[in-house]
Amino acid sequence: MFEKRKAKKLIEEKLEKETPEVPSLVLKSLQSPKHHLKIWVIAGSAVAVAGVAIASGYGIYKALNPISSGTIDLSKTQLTKPAARVYSGAVSKTSAAIYETFAEKLVPLIYAGAGTTSKAFSVFDAFVAVSMTVYCSNDSAQKEYCDLLGAGDMGEVTTAVKELTLTLGVNSQYVDPIDHKTKTEGGASVNSFWFDDTMPLAATSSKILQGLQDDYFASIYHTKASSEKLTQWLSDNAPVGFDDLPKLQLDGEPETTSVSAYFVKDTFPNEEHQEYWSEYNSKKHYLEYVLDGVTESVDFINSREDGNLLEGTHFTGVHSSINKLGIDYFLPDVDYTPNDIMNDVIHNSYVTGKDLYDLIISAPYFLIRTENLDFKDSLEEMASFFSGTLMEKLIDPSYPLVLTQALQSSVLKYDYSGFYAVSITAVATETSTKGSIYSKYDFTLNRPYAFEVNYPLTLEGEASATNLPLFYGQVFDPGYAAA
Repeated sequence: MFEKRKAKKLIEEKLEKETPEVPSLVLKSLQSPKHHLKIWVIAGSAVAVAGVAIASGYGIYKALNPISSGTIDLSKTQLTKPAARVYSGAVSKTSAAIYETFAEKLVPLIYAGAGTTSKAFSVFDAFVAVSMTVYCSNDSAQKEYCDLLGAGDMGEVTTAVKELTLTLGVNSQYVDPIDHKTKTEGGASVNSFWFDDTMPLAATSSKILQGLQDDYFASIYHTKASSEKLTQWLSDNAPVGFDDLPKLQLDGEPETTSVSAYFVKDTFPNEEHQEYWSEYNSKKHYLEYVLDGVTESVDFINSREDGNLLEGTHFTGVHSSINKLGIDYFLPDVDYTPNDIMNDVIHNSYVTGKDLYDLIISAPYFLIRTENLDFKDSLEEMASFFSGTLMEKLIDPSYPLVLTQALQSSVLKYDYSGFYAVSITAVATETSTKGSIYSKYDFTLNRPYAFEVNYPLTLEGEASATNLPLFYGQVFDPGYAAA
C-alpha cells in the first residue's frame, strides 16, 4: 500500500519526465491514507417522436481552455488538464469495429422495454466513460471487456477512444447564415476523472493517471464528484453556442467517477436554413402528427433529395442530410412502434433498396430531454465483470470498489437551425460496503464467543499479509451494561 506522499512523488516524477509541457499533478497536502472499509454517434441515437433518428458527424479542432466562472472553483482540485488535441480524421477499421460492437452490445439492452417516452442515448459518451473505468480496472475485467468488443487488448480499446475523439471530439467554428455571427459547429468531447484523495493509491496509479490524461484526454480531479461539481464542470467546458445543457444527478459523492460529455451541432446550408426559418416564422407550416390516436399540428422540416429506401422488417427508412451530419429516419409500419424496430435499427438489420427515388422527407421538429438515464443494469447484463470489483489499477485493491452508478443526461434538438445535442455520462464506483457484490450474511455476536487480536504484517518475500496473533480470549459476560 502506498502512502499518499509517496504516490504523489511518483506521479509528479512520471509526469515531469514524460510530458513536461503539461502541468504536473499537484496533490494538496495529504496525511497518511485513512484505513476505512470502504471506489454509434455516431453522435447519438434517439427515439424521436415519429421514429428513430441516428446522427453522425465530424468537426475540426479548436482548443478549449475553460475558466470557471460559477460558484464552485474546480481549479483548486484539478490535478492536470487533458493532453492537447489536434483534429485527425483517421479512424482505423479496428477502432470503428470496436466502437460499433460496443453500440450493438449495449444499446439494445438500454432500449429494451423502453415504453412510450421519447429518449436519447449517446453511445460516444458511454463508450468513453465506460472504457475509462475499465482502463483503471483489473486484468480480468479488461480481458472480458476486450473479448466482448473483439479487441486484441486494452491498448486497442484505448486507441479506438483516442482515434474517435480526435475525429468526432474536436470542434470548429462557423458563421451562422441567419445572423452572421461566429459560432461553434461540429463535435466536441470533454472528459474528466474524479477520485477520493483519501483513498490509498495502487502501485500502478501514476501510469493510469498519465494514460487518462494523455489517451483519454481527461482532466483529473483529486476530489469526489457531485451533482453540483459536474454541473459546474459541464458549464465551464461548454463550447461557444452551447447554452442549453443537461443536468446529471449523482447519488451522493462516489469514490471514483469517469465522466464524458459530448457537444455536437450542425446547421443547414445557408439557402435551406433561410427557407426553413421563413416557413417556421410564417406560423402556417405544419405537419399533422398522430400519437396514441390523437392528431396535433407540429412544425417540421420538408427536405428533398435523391436516395434509396432503407427496407427492414416492419419499417421503412431514409437517409437525410443536414450539412456535415446525416440523420437516418426509420418509420415503423402501422400498428408497430419504435420499440418493435429498435433492435433491427441498431444492428443495421435492413437493406438498401435498389430503386432510386426523389425523396420528399417531412420530419417533425423534436426536442428530447433525457434525464438520468440509468444504464448500470444494462452494463451488468452486457458483461459479468461489471458486477465485480473495479479500479484496482488506480486504487489499492485492499479497498474493493464496485460499480454503483452509470447515468446519462442529454438534450437533443432538431429544427430550422439544424441539429443540436449535448450529453453527459458518468460511471461511478464506490466501496463494496455501499453496494456489495456478495450475498448478505448477518453475523451478530449475541452469545459467548472467542476472539483473536492480530497484527497484519507482510513478511519478506511474501505478497500478502500474515496476521500475527497478539491476544486470544473468550467472552461470556461482556462486562458492559447497556448505557
